[in-house]
Amino acid sequence: MIYKYKGREKEYKKEWWKKHYQKHKEEIKAKMKYRSDEDRAKARERYIRNGANYLSRTPEWRKAQHLKNKYGLSLEEYNQLLEDTGTFCPICRKSFGKIPPVIDHNHKTKKIRGIICRHCNLGIGLLGEDIKILRKAIKWIGTE
Repeated sequence: MIYKYKGREKEYKKEWWKKHYQKHKEEIKAKMKYRSDEDRAKARERYIRNGANYLSRTPEWRKAQHLKNKYGLSLEEYNQLLEDTGTFCPICRKSFGKIPPVIDHNHKTKKIRGIICRHCNLGIGLLGEDIKILRKAIKWIGTE
């Protein structure tokens, strides 16, 4: 059936939804709950209030929440890790002033390895954190 619409997939989807809606119109309408203007206004106020509450918090608070949720680290633990690492990336030895530091962690074990620069972290990640591939890349760079 879809081959009939080759190159016109959007048209196919639109037609499918139209038929589906006609066939299940009453069911769909029963499931949908139309709000009154008053309900919509209350929902909008709640959305604005919650969004403003989040945005009014300090960047430091948001960073602490991110560290806690993603890595299980407190802001103090992160700062200690950053202090232990120093001001240079342990891999490329470039200053963190130019390239922002990131937390490097093993994606399988979730264990934090340390803080390195974004470029080194991307390189490791793009090579799949695979030592064999990293060794092949080193060998490749050495051949000229």
